Amino acid sequence: MDNNISNILETDRKARRRLAKAREEALESREKLERNIEKYKEKRKLQAQKDIAEVKETEERKIKAAVEQNQKTNKKICKNLDTLYEENKKSWVNEIVKRCLEN
Repeated sequence: MDNNISNILETDRKARRRLAKAREEALESREKLERNIEKYKEKRKLQAQKDIAEVKETEERKIKAAVEQNQKTNKKICKNLDTLYEENKKSWVNEIVKRCLEN
């Protein structure tokens, strides 16, 4: 009988040790998982920042090129308007005077 009680007590102690070890391993696994999640989040964050910087640089270059093109186009249009004005200003003035005198 004493032997049975000793066996039961020993089995209980072993079960408690295994349970404590299992809980400790579960806690370590959970902590390791949380560390891995944080590492992954940081890695993705850095990659996203890099991607954003690349897109920003590309878009800024496109905008700069578009602005330069618009400025060239505007200069060309202004030059054409100036040329048109210089070529036609006398006839336009004459036409305006003529119409004013007719009324």
